[in-house]
Amino acid sequence: MHIDPAAEERRRSSRREWNKQRLANIHMHVTAADVLMKNGIELQRGGTQSEQISCPFHGDDRRPSAKYFPPERDKPSAVWCFVCHERWDALTLWKKFSGTEKFTEILREIERAFALTRPEPHQLPDAEEPADPLVDEVQQLFKVAERRLREYRHCFAMESHLKLGQIIDYTLYHLERKQITLATAKERLEAVHARLKKSRVPRATTPSDT
Repeated sequence: MHIDPAAEERRRSSRREWNKQRLANIHMHVTAADVLMKNGIELQRGGTQSEQISCPFHGDDRRPSAKYFPPERDKPSAVWCFVCHERWDALTLWKKFSGTEKFTEILREIERAFALTRPEPHQLPDAEEPADPLVDEVQQLFKVAERRLREYRHCFAMESHLKLGQIIDYTLYHLERKQITLATAKERLEAVHARLKKSRVPRATTPSDT
């Protein structure tokens, strides 16, 4: 299949702009304190004020060696460690805790973990291939799967929740690059829907969840 370099560059530029909007949306709704508390680190002031904390990464401190800074004007919230000599905002904290390296995957994980609604993507150039009857059906499956994953997030342990999200993301990734067919995408998404339907009733809390 012939690929128009100019059209491909427009697609890439549009995605870069969309990801910038997603990052701005994360910083608007998720603070570094939220990420700390999501990972079991409590803040005495709840993230509303600056406070000294122990660094969550270099080990126990005899006295707190890091400081949390709440959002201020155009600056996102952050943590600075005086021993590591590193500064982490919500995104880089999540990356440090999770070990996820790819930028777009970090965005997806944070959006799902905190039930954020993504900004509407920019309009991308239309595909050159003729329409397939499955296109509308697969698009609807993607849309419903994303919505149900947010609605049922409390029915899963975080690891299971992120795994289902990754299946959706990788399906979209492979489909956009024409590495799988629409029929394969439909099959994967229907499997996700079946898993989500079984979990409509919130699961009981187990010791491993605490």
